[in-house]
Amino acid sequence: MRSSDFNASSKIGSCYAKNGFSVYASGSGVLAPSTGMLQAGIITATGDNAEIIGLEIIAKNTSSYATLAKITALKLRAIDYVDDSKKMAPTAALIVEEGVSIFNGDVEVNGKSTFNGAVYFKNVQNVNGKKNYYLCIDRSTGQLYYR
Repeated sequence: MRSSDFNASSKIGSCYAKNGFSVYASGSGVLAPSTGMLQAGIITATGDNAEIIGLEIIAKNTSSYATLAKITALKLRAIDYVDDSKKMAPTAALIVEEGVSIFNGDVEVNGKSTFNGAVYFKNVQNVNGKKNYYLCIDRSTGQLYYR
């Protein structure tokens, strides 16, 4: 990794990795050993700018040929198996602690989804002039319908 302006004491600047990079942490990583936890890294963006983005990840195909099977900008895995047979603790690949999660585009869920709390739908079309109606699921087909 190369850095032209990174200042280690102030932790300000930029780094450039020509052939990619990997982060490996052991012990407690960037945390104090007394925490009993391990954290490989932290990204902090602070300021009073009009917009602050802590991390942006872009994966882009620059080939003029359709040679790639897929493009993935971020892949998360939380693994809790010592020997692929004993699950030790709850795992979460992504936790949003504060703020609203905004998805621009389609959202596809493969597997089970659990919602703890209310689910709201915005901009739902009026059905037969009624203001209040229920969203139902036909158990035989799995189709949604209004009542």
